[in-house]
Amino acid sequence: MLAGALAVSAYSQSIEYVGSYQLTNSFEVMVDWPLAYVCQHLAFPNFVILDVSNPEDIEMVGLLNHSHPTQDFDIKGDYAFLANDWDGLQIVDISYPADPHYVGGIDFGDRAYAVFVKGDIAYVADGYAGLFLIDVSDVTNPTIISSYSDNFSASGIVVRGDVAYMTDHSTLLQTIDVSDPFNPTGLDSYCGQGYARRGIALYSHYAFISAWAYGMHIVDITDPASITPVAVQPTPGNCFSLYCAYDRAYVSNYDAGIQVYDISDPMNPSLMGYYQTPGNARGIVADEEYIYVADEASLQLLRLTTTGTDDLDRELPLEFGISRNYPNPFNASTTIEFELTAPTHIDLSVYNINGQKLESLRHGSMVAGKHSVVWNAQNVSSGIYFARLEASGISKSLKIQLMK
Repeated sequence: MLAGALAVSAYSQSIEYVGSYQLTNSFEVMVDWPLAYVCQHLAFPNFVILDVSNPEDIEMVGLLNHSHPTQDFDIKGDYAFLANDWDGLQIVDISYPADPHYVGGIDFGDRAYAVFVKGDIAYVADGYAGLFLIDVSDVTNPTIISSYSDNFSASGIVVRGDVAYMTDHSTLLQTIDVSDPFNPTGLDSYCGQGYARRGIALYSHYAFISAWAYGMHIVDITDPASITPVAVQPTPGNCFSLYCAYDRAYVSNYDAGIQVYDISDPMNPSLMGYYQTPGNARGIVADEEYIYVADEASLQLLRLTTTGTDDLDRELPLEFGISRNYPNPFNASTTIEFELTAPTHIDLSVYNINGQKLESLRHGSMVAGKHSVVWNAQNVSSGIYFARLEASGISKSLKIQLMK
C-alpha cells in the first residue's frame, strides 16, 4: 500500500543555519570535503569550486565559464563531467582546483540534463534523445558507445551494478540493463503521478524520485526487471531534488525550502526537520555534519540538530573503530557499523584479500558517534574482504565474508 500521510518522528529535530556563500544562479552541488563544487544555470561562472573547511568563512578557490548552462555534473578523481545542456558532455580537469580547465567534450544533438560516471563510462540523460553511454577512458576524446531511447525525455540518471536507473518527464523511472554497454536494454518502468525532475537517489533496495508537485516517490528495486512502488511522500512546494544517506532523505522543495525524512522504514518516511531557505532550493547533498543546498542565489550550509531526549541520553563511543557488519557472512549487501570518538575526516573503503581497493563507502567530514553504511556487493564475487576505516593517521580493519 502506498503511504500518503505525513508521519512525524518520535523525537523532534530541527535544522539550523551554519554559513553561506553568495552566488548568482546555483543549480547543483557536490562535496568532496573540504571542497564544494557548484554548477550555475544561465549564469556566470558556470562552475565554481569553494573551500568549505570553515563553514562560517567559505572561500572561492576556482571558477570556470562556458557559453551554455551547466545542468548537472559528476566528479571522478581529477575530473568533473558536466552535462552542459546543448553542448552535451564537457570534461574539466580539476586536479588543481585554482585552475579548472576544459580538456574534452562531445555533443549529442539534444539537451544534456544529467550525468553519472562509473568506471570509464559516462551515462548521460540527454532529453528526448534518451540515454547515451560515453567512453571517457580518454578524457580528451570522449566517444559514443551506444544510446537507448523509448520515446521519453531523459532527465536524471544513476547507475548501480549493471543497471541504469533513469527518470524522464513522463515516466518517473526507467530501469535499463547496461551489462553490455554496446546494447543497453530496457527492463521495466514506473509511471507514477508527477513530473520527474533530475532528482533520483538509490538507498538500500529502494529508489527515491522527486516528482515536482507530487512529492517524493519511493520504489522497490530489489528486482530491477520488476520494480514496485511502495510509498508516495507528499512534500510542501515542488519536490526538485533529493539525496539519501544515513537512513535519511534530504529533499529540496524549490520554493518551500528543504526537509529531512527518516527513511529507516521506506514505507513510512517520517519528518525529522525542515528549513525555509532564502531562495529556491535546488541541488542538495549531505554528510553527517552538514547539509549543502544550491539555493539559487547562494550555497547554504545547514545542520540537522537534535533536541529530543532520545539523543540527549546517547553516549559517545569510547573507542574509534569498526565494530561489526551484519549479516556476516552475507549475500549481496551488508551493513558496516563504526564509531568515532570525535568529529573528524574519514575514509571507509573495502579491499580484497590482495590489498586492492574496491570501493570507497564513505569519504568526508563526520561527527562523533555511532554510524553505519551499506556495502552493496552484487557485482563482487564470493570471498573474504576487508573494510578499512582511516582517520587522523589511524586505521582499523574488519574482515567480512561474501557468500553467493
